[in-house]
Amino acid sequence: MALAGGGTIHNSSSANHAKTTIQVIEFFLRARFETIPLEPLRFLEERCRDSYEDGDFISVHGGVQSHADPGDETTDRLHRTTLRNAQAHRSGRIVICGHSSQKSGRIANLGRTICIETGLTSKGSLTGLNLDEWTSAQVSQNLDVTIGSRQRQPSAGL
Repeated sequence: MALAGGGTIHNSSSANHAKTTIQVIEFFLRARFETIPLEPLRFLEERCRDSYEDGDFISVHGGVQSHADPGDETTDRLHRTTLRNAQAHRSGRIVICGHSSQKSGRIANLGRTICIETGLTSKGSLTGLNLDEWTSAQVSQNLDVTIGSRQRQPSAGL
């Protein structure tokens, strides 16, 4: 049995357990997926992109290689790159990413890379960053809203 990470299970009892686990996960995902209205699903399918670029920023889920154009990267790399691999992008633009959960619950500002993943799926908050004003907003699991103070704006020389 092949695994998503590229591994293979050889032991038949492990394979049966893994198959059962996958079937249970698929069942729950299908049940939850079917409760989502069609309009948001269409938006995700038709409008969402793996990356977004403008004159100052590159926004990606995981990250982008410092020497590559986001449009030339694979979806897997854009989604799964972690913050520990972050380097300043050759374009000079600031990379805004997620995927690497910050256990502190705070935005990680590394200068030319900013990670706004603050652990929503692990009891943390959903975080947004206003790039015009460099302020943040967080919504907790209990729907408490916190408006953050002005973030340190990255310097052009980093």
